[in-house]
Amino acid sequence: MTLAGRPADGAATGSGRGAWAARPRLRAESWSLDGGFAWRGPSGRREDALSFGVSYARIGSGACGLDRDRTAFGEDMVLRTHETVVELNYIMAFF
Repeated sequence: MTLAGRPADGAATGSGRGAWAARPRLRAESWSLDGGFAWRGPSGRREDALSFGVSYARIGSGACGLDRDRTAFGEDMVLRTHETVVELNYIMAFF
């Protein structure tokens, strides 16, 4: 995550991004891309924070092949091809 310091209320306090790739036989995912951002004091309260992030991962050929084989032998399942995660957080300080 790349932090942008301590700006005034309502300004973005940080952002993040990342990507990686792996050999498909070693991991279920073959590549991933993600990113997000955060605000400190989005509602005028300095102690509160709002963050948003998105991540996308492509499932590797080994895992997809296993799913196809399992389906061919009669197992009722969904073929995995990708995964997407969307996250929204609000942190509220009470004290």
